[in-house]
Amino acid sequence: MRAVVAAVLAVLAASAGGAVMRPSAVVPGDQPGTWLGSWPASWSSRGVLASSTGLIERAVAAWRQAPDPTSRPVGDPRVLYADRSTPGTVNLVSVVLAAGRQVAWVSTPTTTGAPAVQDPLLLRAVTTVTDDAWGIGFVATAPLPGDAAIRGGGAVSIVLAAPDTRSWLVSSALDMGLVDTDAGEEVATRVVQSGVAAWNSTVHSRRGEATHVDPVAAGTRDPATLTVTVTATGTGPQVSDGSPGDWVITGTGWLGVVGEGHQVDTAMSTLPATLRAQLAITGEPLTIDGNGRLSGVPATANPGNRVVLAGPDGVRINLGHLAGDPAMGWVLARAVPAATTGPALLWTGHR
Repeated sequence: MRAVVAAVLAVLAASAGGAVMRPSAVVPGDQPGTWLGSWPASWSSRGVLASSTGLIERAVAAWRQAPDPTSRPVGDPRVLYADRSTPGTVNLVSVVLAAGRQVAWVSTPTTTGAPAVQDPLLLRAVTTVTDDAWGIGFVATAPLPGDAAIRGGGAVSIVLAAPDTRSWLVSSALDMGLVDTDAGEEVATRVVQSGVAAWNSTVHSRRGEATHVDPVAAGTRDPATLTVTVTATGTGPQVSDGSPGDWVITGTGWLGVVGEGHQVDTAMSTLPATLRAQLAITGEPLTIDGNGRLSGVPATANPGNRVVLAGPDGVRINLGHLAGDPAMGWVLARAVPAATTGPALLWTGHR
């Protein structure tokens, strides 16, 4: 993501198990919702296509046929949302389904024209809602069979906010938000710029004066990720799950690499060989020593310029920003301090 963007993304909710909704059962406001963690909101079906029985049944079938058995629904899904996207660079019909705390995004292939309800349906993403989540956002970066290419690159995302809630996507791959991030939306399907992905984004939500941050779920063909919790120990940060070599990333940026005993190695001297540090604004490659000192910084750089980790396939992970000056030497001010605790993503798909 080289440009400055952040899509307004809403939050997706999971609902208690029930039968596949029939037309008479999916009128918005008719159905009781689920308690999403501690959020006592009633989630109802939304979207003008939520009463399309044939579409919903085909979407459920697509979910049940997920290649990964662990991604298939447990119980009978119900529809949370079904509608066409707002016309954009590419367009699609989306169906969001929930079965217990599992939530799936099923859609038609992206097209530069008008998507048809009768088009084939693809399982684009699946996630499980955490106990304390206000909602979930999906960003799917890898195209699915039949998807039209996004002009200039990018990814598709979808949002479904809780009643009376507004949500938006914040990505550490970008320098700032797109528009109206404090306002957000209830429902949104967006094309986000190349570089924005689940592993460098979070969903920020607001209801009244209260705010909340949740992780973002990746697409079915994106690098595998796992939501974990980082805790502090006497020997440094530790994650609740994972295997040696997994990358630990928060919505703010890079933390480190998982070692033995779930300990996280946060040293700058042990960055993965597949990632290279560079100045975000110019792409200039940088070298970082074990103390965070930087070399290779161009003369045009300024304090505060972002430093990112770049990898294959457009991967960009925020690392921090320039601090110091040319005379005394540039150092890296880390975006994610080594003492960070809380939710994070493990990126396991690079192995």
